[in-house]
Amino acid sequence: MVYVRGNPLEETASNFTEKEEGFVCLRPDGRPAGGYLLKHYSLSRGESFLPTGGIAAVGVMPHERGAGVGSLLMESSLEAMRERGLVLAALYPYREAYYRRFGYAQCGRRFQITVPTARFPKLESELECFRISPEDLGKLRGPYHSMAQRIAGFHQRSDQDWINRMGSKPPVIFALGDPAEAYVWTHYPDNFWEKFEFGEFSWSTMRGYRSALALMRGLIDNQKSATWMEASNSPYLALYLDQGADFQLHRPTMMRILDVPGAFSVLRHPVGLRATIEIDDPQMPTNHGLWEIELGPDGTRCARGSGPAALRGSIQAWTQALMGEPSLAVLVECGAIEVLDPSQAPAIQLAFPAQPCMCSEFF
Repeated sequence: MVYVRGNPLEETASNFTEKEEGFVCLRPDGRPAGGYLLKHYSLSRGESFLPTGGIAAVGVMPHERGAGVGSLLMESSLEAMRERGLVLAALYPYREAYYRRFGYAQCGRRFQITVPTARFPKLESELECFRISPEDLGKLRGPYHSMAQRIAGFHQRSDQDWINRMGSKPPVIFALGDPAEAYVWTHYPDNFWEKFEFGEFSWSTMRGYRSALALMRGLIDNQKSATWMEASNSPYLALYLDQGADFQLHRPTMMRILDVPGAFSVLRHPVGLRATIEIDDPQMPTNHGLWEIELGPDGTRCARGSGPAALRGSIQAWTQALMGEPSLAVLVECGAIEVLDPSQAPAIQLAFPAQPCMCSEFF
């Protein structure tokens, strides 16, 4: 009713994998009022990965809207995910303001870059190009893993995850270098002089990045423009921007901490520090209140604290600080996190380093 305009779903649409669960809100008479899909991911932050629940396909029957069914679904999903050992939640919102009510915050930036063919940089490839078949996806893991370490929000893909990411119609995949230092995949346009879209682009070296751009330039020679995605640390924006190129914020991801000790465990501190912070989380009492955090080079441990707190903020702000974009320093500057003890704030910020964030999966 919500996503396919009342048409029957294909039979395969309800064949959930072991990493998917469907939840339905039922009326007392047993009729469905709404539902959502939960997907299990493991998203990167630095060199670690956070067990994450991806909320998708949230829908309420048209005649049930306005009665609080959507709120019930979102509120109940928080504990459902926590009970499954997930420490972070993520979703693509239809409206950010709605999901902020449940503790979600926009994390990171995904830019859609569109460059007219005439403005595309003319580079010489420094690496040999190889066509990769869907059976050889393992050759792409090097560049992808490098991206996951540099950019928060990349899923730790299994072999099946790689196959799923290809979709029902696998794209044309190119790798640059052997072993690969970059890869890019695409579906060719049907005609000439159209927009040429690249589905995924990853690199481990700048030599790989430049070689991939050279390949892309050849592919779009008889097309109108090229379109692809990069995070906020975009090399294209830093090095190759020219008049006519267009950068647009594309499908921002919202995230939310579900389990403070579990989520903060991935943080590192070069020297070591013990401090108390305060988190405001009205939806999840298990997160709400004072936390004593013991930061060290091997991780962070959290226990209930008694104060006084050095920093104070909402669960939304602490989620953003955890993922690195916007950073803790920026959140302090704009007042989203309040500094109560200025002497400790600089040291705590070392455990929450700024890092570009961009979810690698679409759901």
